[in-house]
Parts: sequence; C-alpha cells; structure tokens
Amino acid sequence: MAEKANFAADLTISETTNNLNKMAGNRTFTMIKPDAVAAGNTGAITKMIEEAGFRIVAMKKAQLSKELAGKFYEVHKERGFYGELCAYMSSGAIVAN
Repeated sequence: MAEKANFAADLTISETTNNLNKMAGNRTFTMIKPDAVAAGNTGAITKMIEEAGFRIVAMKKAQLSKELAGKFYEVHKERGFYGELCAYMSSGAIVAN
C-alpha cells in the first residue's frame, strides 16, 4: 500500500512539474486582502501560494487609496457592491504579489 501512496505522490509531483514547465512564461497577480493582513496571515498565505508551485518574484505591502481601489476594480463599477468593495480594499494594508 505504501508503494501506491509513493507512486501517487510521484505522479502528482511530475504533473505539477509538467504544469510549471508549461506555465514558465506566465505570470499572475495575487493580493492578500486587508482582513487577512491585519490577522497576521500573510506568511501562511504566501506559503500556500509557494507550495502550490508558484514562485513569488516581488512582494509589496501597501494601503490602497479609495481612488486607486476604484481604478483597480473599475470593471465592477456598475455593480451594487462596487462602493463597498472599494471602501473595504482601502480600509487597511494589502500585500501584492
């Protein structure tokens, strides 16, 4: 039974490696939201991102102004939650990766 478990782990690692090789030229953006930063979860979230196979090449802690949050979430401008979203995202520090 242990052999099956090891084989499954090896297969998962191999699949992950293949997927990472395919994504080598791709980049993505993550933002750790104000409540998670305030709760001290930045390290744990960053660890999960890295364990998922992503490589963090830059990280910045900042606080968005309502204006900048509005520009970032402009795609949602016509939706009812837009104002609340901008207020929340500018309510405290965020961490951008």
